[in-house]
Amino acid sequence: MKYFLKESDERITYSAVKDVEKFRNYAAEILGGDGGMSDSDIKNSIQEIYIDAELVGYIGFSEYEEDGIKMLGIGNFMTIQRGKGHGTKIITDIVETKKSQYDLIYCFVDADNSGAIRLYKKLGQVYDEDGPNDNGQYYVTFYDNGKFQLNEDLTSETSIRSAMQKIYNEYEKYNIDDGNQNCMLCTWALEMQLRGNKDFLPRPV
Repeated sequence: MKYFLKESDERITYSAVKDVEKFRNYAAEILGGDGGMSDSDIKNSIQEIYIDAELVGYIGFSEYEEDGIKMLGIGNFMTIQRGKGHGTKIITDIVETKKSQYDLIYCFVDADNSGAIRLYKKLGQVYDEDGPNDNGQYYVTFYDNGKFQLNEDLTSETSIRSAMQKIYNEYEKYNIDDGNQNCMLCTWALEMQLRGNKDFLPRPV
C-alpha cells in the first residue's frame, strides 16, 4: 500500500520494504547496522521513501499516546543519496502533514552522527547540552505543541512513588506466584532511587 504525504512539485510517497537485503545493505553502510531486525520486523515497521518514484531512503514510524498526549516517533531514517536535500524535504513534509494529528514529533540521534545532528538542528531542537543518554543518543524534537513536558523531574519522590504504584497495580492484575520479574526489577530500581541510590539499573522512564 502506498500513500502520499503531500502533493508538491516533488511527490513524496512511502511503501513497505520490498527488498529486505537492499535495506540491510544501506543500513549497514549508513546507520552502521539494522539493529538485529528480523525480515518480518523490517517489512512491518520500515518504509521505503520515494521522491518522484525514485527510492531515496528509509524510515520507521512509532505512534504512542500517554495521558492524552499523542506522539509520533521517527526511527531508522536514512537517505541513500547525500547532499541533495532529501532529508530536509522529508522531515519538513512529515511535520507539515502530521502536526495536526500529533502533539509531539520526535526522534533520537546517535551522538557521533554529526551530519544528522547538523540537519536536525536546522529543522528542530537537539537536546545535547547535557551529553548523550545511556544509549549514546540525543533527543530531538521536530514539533512540540507544548503539552509534553520534557523537563519533568522524573527523579522526584512524588514521581517515583507514582511510577512504583502503577507497576505494583499492573503486577497485581496477573495474580500469579512468580509474577513479571522485569516489572518487579523496575520497581526495585525505583525503590533504590527513592532511597537516594541513583545508580541502580534499570533506570525506568
